[in-house]
Amino acid sequence: MQLINKFIKDLKDVLWKPIKIGIEVFLPSVIILIIAFLVIAFYLFPNQNTRDLANYLSGFSTVGLLLLTSFYVIYTNKQIFELQRQTQLQIQPLPYIDIKEGEVCKPELKIDISTGEMCIVLDFLFKSIMKNIGNGVAVSIDAFYEFRGNEIKIGKRSFMAQRLCVLEVGKEISDEDTIRDELFEAINALNKGMVDGCPARTALDLVLRCNVVYRNIIGTPFRLKVDYLVSVEEESKEIISDWLALINSFKTNYAQDIAKYNAVYKRNKDEAFILAKEIINRFAQSFKLDKVALNFLLVPQSFSVRPIGWKEFKSLLINIHHGIPISLGKSA
Repeated sequence: MQLINKFIKDLKDVLWKPIKIGIEVFLPSVIILIIAFLVIAFYLFPNQNTRDLANYLSGFSTVGLLLLTSFYVIYTNKQIFELQRQTQLQIQPLPYIDIKEGEVCKPELKIDISTGEMCIVLDFLFKSIMKNIGNGVAVSIDAFYEFRGNEIKIGKRSFMAQRLCVLEVGKEISDEDTIRDELFEAINALNKGMVDGCPARTALDLVLRCNVVYRNIIGTPFRLKVDYLVSVEEESKEIISDWLALINSFKTNYAQDIAKYNAVYKRNKDEAFILAKEIINRFAQSFKLDKVALNFLLVPQSFSVRPIGWKEFKSLLINIHHGIPISLGKSA
């Protein structure tokens, strides 16, 4: 109710402002022009009769009134648009994300059920807390994450996000998210050691960028971005290095097993999956640890939040996917 009353008050101010400008600026100008017209008419054209002068004056006044009305309409529309824009931005939710902890899981060998292809996957897990520290309710919230770094290729990507319908003011939710390191760029970034004893040179090798796209209750879209530096403890770098060595040597070390699996897969898929399970178990036993803890350091300079246009908003939504809900079935 207070917001509506404020909008009405601001609207009155907006409507009165061009009238005030017209009175203070245009009215004296019109009077001066009328006086100038009369002086020119009587001194330069003294033989003109009163009727002609009245017609000239009427036409002149009509043109002046038309100009003044046009200015009023254009100026008022512009002011109303700006007022609407300010009112939209006054309702400012801010679903801020804080990364608390995370880990990188050991590489796993997976089988693509549709193609039978054998591949290695590696996942980064982290826990986050999202809290609305703004002054309005956030709706249709999509949070998605991506790795950035000195040697990480940035191309057209699609992101998985869990749609949060509403987040009230002061409320917070915790979540667990996963990023699959498909090209092993992130794990290679963690494996890089210090250069010349200076950690600053490798500080930006791996950055987790948190993106939040959301709207306020009247539909204005916003985008929030914040970065976290990702690192591991010094004693964990040897483990990461060993993991990479096993990944890189997999096709060589398991060449005969892979060839046998591929040959069996063509004639008997069930038998091939039994062989694949044996390979998967042997590969899993090669790793001493199941996970390595990650450190996250906030980069304050990276924080930004801004309203975005509908064109940018729609282009972001095209690359965000929410998956298909799976029915839990009837409860026992």
